Amino acid sequence: MRCGVKQTFQFLKIICGTFFPVNELCYFLSYLSITKNLIMTSKFLTTAKELGKIPVPTKTDSYSPVPHSKVIDMTVKAIKKAGMEIKSTTYQMASDGSKAFGAYEIGTADKEMNIRLMWHNSYNKTMPLRWALGAHVIVCENGMVQGELGAFKRKHTGNVMEFFKQEVEAHVAKAGEMFQKLVEDRETMKKIALDKKAVAELVGRMYIEEALINTTQLAILKREIENPSFNYNADGSVWQLYNHATVALKVVHPHGHIAAHSNLHKFFTKEFLAAK
Repeated sequence: MRCGVKQTFQFLKIICGTFFPVNELCYFLSYLSITKNLIMTSKFLTTAKELGKIPVPTKTDSYSPVPHSKVIDMTVKAIKKAGMEIKSTTYQMASDGSKAFGAYEIGTADKEMNIRLMWHNSYNKTMPLRWALGAHVIVCENGMVQGELGAFKRKHTGNVMEFFKQEVEAHVAKAGEMFQKLVEDRETMKKIALDKKAVAELVGRMYIEEALINTTQLAILKREIENPSFNYNADGSVWQLYNHATVALKVVHPHGHIAAHSNLHKFFTKEFLAAK
């Protein structure tokens, strides 16, 4: 016999209701769903060594594959050339390694955020080589990607390798300036207060109008608003809602990691930062 969510909830309410308030039971069910998605996301984790073992497709007149190992090597060299220190790295892969994602946390003097450099690449032509600059929020390990500053992509044709090398070195060299813009965005968002009605409207628009989050992420966002997992020292502000949303994006597939965070930042920029 199969049980749906409603039946499962009713069953748990009957056997657990004596011991747990209904609202706590709701949080428990939400937690189980969120944990499942986080575990599914963690299954994509891998290492630079493993990415280097993935067979590289043959080059053709219309397609020039970029080895994951080359992307890693060029990015790390560009970071070191700029005199930056890598504090941590994260690599993920999907589709048996045909899709790969890399992220590097770079230390800064800022107490709340570090620089985050990211890239994604594919061997199956499903997504172009793309690199982006953002921020790593230390307290919650959330991501922040400035979509219009420090991001570029290129289809796998012609001299894409040389293009990537030149672009990544140029962007990394300007990472400090780009990061400062993100810090300014953070401070601006901290100063803008949101009441419950405004939060509800923004969340609704993110879900229905802009499709920035799916149903699972909506449940996570709701949970974070009602019972925050982290203290951002900015209660009732745009910055707090922004981080609640990025917590929800932690379950995004590696394929869409950069785009999801970039689109979210564009949304908040248009709403609160465009005229700043």
